[in-house]
Amino acid sequence: MNLTSSYAKNYSSLFMGRFMKSLITISLLALSMSSFSCPDLSGTYLCPEKIENGEVYPAYTIKLEQLGNTVKSYLNGSPADTIVADGSTFTFEDGTPAVRFCTDDSVVTKIEGTTGENGEGFKIETISSMSLKNGDLFLENVMKLHLPIGTEEMISSEVCQRI
Repeated sequence: MNLTSSYAKNYSSLFMGRFMKSLITISLLALSMSSFSCPDLSGTYLCPEKIENGEVYPAYTIKLEQLGNTVKSYLNGSPADTIVADGSTFTFEDGTPAVRFCTDDSVVTKIEGTTGENGEGFKIETISSMSLKNGDLFLENVMKLHLPIGTEEMISSEVCQRI
C-alpha cells in the first residue's frame, strides 16, 4: 500500500465519519423541531379597546379552536384564519412567503420580505406569536426593519382575557 492511498483512505473514512455524525445530528434536530407540540390555545378571549397614536381600535373577541398543530380563529364570531403550524413555508395571498411553527409555549408566524418591489429595498422581518399567560391570550408582534445604519425594532402586544 502506498502512502497516498493510505492517506486518501484515512481522509475518506474521517470525512464519512464526520458526514454521518452531521447527518444524524441534523436529522435529530429536524425531528425534535417538528415534534414540538403546539400549546393548546383553545378558548374564547376578549381583547380590550386600545388607543394608539390617537386612533381607537374597538374591543373584539377571538375564538381559537385547536387540533394538534392546526388553530382555527374567529374574530367577533366570523372565521378569520386557519393556522397550520407545521414549519412549512407557505405564501400569503399577496405573494409574501412565511413559515408557521410551534415552540413549547407559542404558535409563531415568521414573515421575511423587503420594502421594495423585486427584492429591492430594506429587509423586513415580522414575528407574530400567540401564547397563554396566566390563562389569558398574549399576542405579540415584533417587526424589524434592517437599515444600512442599523435595525429598527417595533413591538406591539396585547393581552386578551379568557371569557
